[in-house]
Amino acid sequence: MTIKEVIHIHIGQAGVQVANACWELYCLEHGIRPDGIQAFSDNDTSCSAFFSETGAGKVVPRVVMIDLEPTPIDEIRTGAYHHLFHPTSLLTGKEDAASNFARGYFGVGREMIDLALNRIRIAAEDCHCLQGFIIFRSFGGGTGSGFTALLLEGLVRDYGKLSKIEFAIYPSPKISPIIVEPYNAVLTSHTCMNTEDVCFIFDNEALYDILARLLDVPRPTYTNLNRLIAQVVSCMTASMRFEGSLNVELVEFRTNLIPYPRIHFPLVTFAPFVSASKAYHETMSTQQLMMSCFEPANQMVKCDPRQGYYMSCCLLFRGDVNPNDINSCINQIKSMRAIKFVSWSPTGFKIGINYQPPMTVPGGDLAALQRAVVMVSNSSAVRVAWERICKKFSLMYAKLMWSVTQLCRCTQSLRMVQSTLVSGTRNSFNTVSHRQLITPARYNAYKANSSKGFRISNFIKSNGIIVRFCSAAPKPKSSKAVGYWLLGCSGMVFTAVVLGGVTRLTESGLSMVTWKLLGEKMPRTEEEWQHEFEKYQQYPEFKYKNQHITLSEFKWIWFMEYAHRMWGRAIGAVVFLPAAFFWARGYLDRGMKIRVGAYCALVAAQGLMGWYMVKSGLEDRFQGPSDVPRVSQYRLAAHLSLAFVLYSGLLAGALRVLRPLPAAAAYQRLKGLASVTAFAHTVKAMAFFTAVSGAFVAGLDAGLVYNSFPKMGDHWIPDDILEFSPKLRNFTENPTTVQFDHRVLGTTTLIAATTLWLLARKKPLSPMARRVVNGVGAMAWLQVTLGILTLLHYVPTPLAASHQSGSLVLLTLAIWLTHEIKLLKYIPK
Repeated sequence: MTIKEVIHIHIGQAGVQVANACWELYCLEHGIRPDGIQAFSDNDTSCSAFFSETGAGKVVPRVVMIDLEPTPIDEIRTGAYHHLFHPTSLLTGKEDAASNFARGYFGVGREMIDLALNRIRIAAEDCHCLQGFIIFRSFGGGTGSGFTALLLEGLVRDYGKLSKIEFAIYPSPKISPIIVEPYNAVLTSHTCMNTEDVCFIFDNEALYDILARLLDVPRPTYTNLNRLIAQVVSCMTASMRFEGSLNVELVEFRTNLIPYPRIHFPLVTFAPFVSASKAYHETMSTQQLMMSCFEPANQMVKCDPRQGYYMSCCLLFRGDVNPNDINSCINQIKSMRAIKFVSWSPTGFKIGINYQPPMTVPGGDLAALQRAVVMVSNSSAVRVAWERICKKFSLMYAKLMWSVTQLCRCTQSLRMVQSTLVSGTRNSFNTVSHRQLITPARYNAYKANSSKGFRISNFIKSNGIIVRFCSAAPKPKSSKAVGYWLLGCSGMVFTAVVLGGVTRLTESGLSMVTWKLLGEKMPRTEEEWQHEFEKYQQYPEFKYKNQHITLSEFKWIWFMEYAHRMWGRAIGAVVFLPAAFFWARGYLDRGMKIRVGAYCALVAAQGLMGWYMVKSGLEDRFQGPSDVPRVSQYRLAAHLSLAFVLYSGLLAGALRVLRPLPAAAAYQRLKGLASVTAFAHTVKAMAFFTAVSGAFVAGLDAGLVYNSFPKMGDHWIPDDILEFSPKLRNFTENPTTVQFDHRVLGTTTLIAATTLWLLARKKPLSPMARRVVNGVGAMAWLQVTLGILTLLHYVPTPLAASHQSGSLVLLTLAIWLTHEIKLLKYIPK
């Protein structure tokens, strides 16, 4: 094998600490002692890629370590491996970057860049066939972000197209020691976008979770995290150091993983995670190794690859692995619906096999392994991590701009005060100097003498300065309190529907197996949680579906269902208590009393129906592991229908109070509005029935049957649409028929809404009615688009929840439109 050298560059505190773990593992794999002397003869010169031999009979790593402060590298200079590294390869400054990208890129980093590039040049000249650089750093630190960006520009200038591969510590979603990490991460990513070839990102929070959940390390330290990263890096670089049947070089990461230069942030996964205490009780076949790599919980970054599409995938095996087993597993993976690949990427899978078994650090977290695999995959799911960091960046930037704006306003106000005091005039009727402080926002109101704006209430003479104060007259008691109460209740019902949809999509509805009228007590201790978990284990969902669920995962789904139930009880309190108050105080007329009574009855029925629905999923009526435990689709549809009826009634009642019919007006049937009125009621009814049909789709998981549009598979009408007998059962129990019905109803609703919009264009509508009818037309198209996207993307939670919310928005606009048209039919006497 032709040896092609690789130079390691470790930058910043994180990069240097990872270096300690990586080179410790490299030395163990090649039989090199901490002083650089090889413990046994290495005839195949496998270590030459990462080590250079000296005349004194020892080896020296091809490495350059750089930090703007001396403390991290001083630990290596005084550590167990201080004799291993060349003293000139450890470069330190005197002043750190203070966790500031600008200091590393523009400030103190400029003072060290020439020294660093010169040391890298010396290391490169010692290589016979240099294939590239491996860079270790952190996105969040000042040196790792700013100085690395500056160094990469120099490497591109001096070494052209040699591969530059990065292993970077990505800011965690929740665990962050530095508040400005989002700033540094966004700035360095933007600066390095065109200078780095591939960047493998690791998330401290994901590594913490893996160590605590799989390796029995309840409180991991940075040493534990760094050794886990070192194990991944060792497996990825094994083909560069040892012989194998399918070797992978550094340039192949860029060639096979990166379809476009800017999409160069692959996800990294390692398997197996086996602790020393479990090593003798577990065996991992090749198929188990590969399947565990696609699990979201094993990703080195907090994201779910099932929510995206794979563009490329590289599997790097070590140890006793059979290529035939790998090929059969790949064929099986390609046929799985949960693992999705894009159709335009020609690369697919890249395989690397190295027969050198993985080495572990004695006394470390990982047990000795016979085989291991690292999967690096370029997936669109990584966008979640970038959206998360960009959102934090935007929030911090907005806060900064708000502070700057307030500072500017204060400065402007002080200047205005100063100029006003200097240029004050003397009133001819009084010997006291009058000086009035008027802000630009108040000037127009002052100029127009409007009582609605800021007005002069009195003048206070103090130290020769007259200051204008603001005063507001007390507002009269609102006569529309009932309308605002009903509108608030309808908003809470809207939220409950959305929350219930998310609970259904995350399969959390069966986590609570008991029901109490005033609410269940939330567990507070581990014993109470364990007791609640044991009750859940007695029911079908755990027995047939969630046998491997952990207590922490159970807590999450329990909280989802708990939030949904408590929000429903909050709706009951908000409806019943004010209803009693308004009824007793005489705020309700005869018609409104009937409506409020119906609202209270619907709220009570809705709560009972919710438990009746959940109870259907707890009954032992399932046929074994192949039958997915779920609630009855009939009860789910009834539960959703009651919610829609309650929401429609509350909204209509609110409109009746807030936009009442004109007093002393006569009703007149307008012929020109007959067609618009008919289609408005049609859209309202179709939106309701389509939503009820959607409940059957959700109850039967019918959205996962035919994920294509406009055809269902290869047919307009599937062959199994009337498969059940009797035929009537198909409309409520056959997933294919239920999805077909939902498509037909949705299309019919779209046609009705579009026709309504076209008819209303030439009708004499009020400005408000015209805006609402435009909203109905736009919302219908948006709702259909959301439905299609939800279907094509295999019902992801955000899209599906948006689709369900869209049905309520469309129903809201239709109800509002019918009320506005009704107002047009009343004319004054």
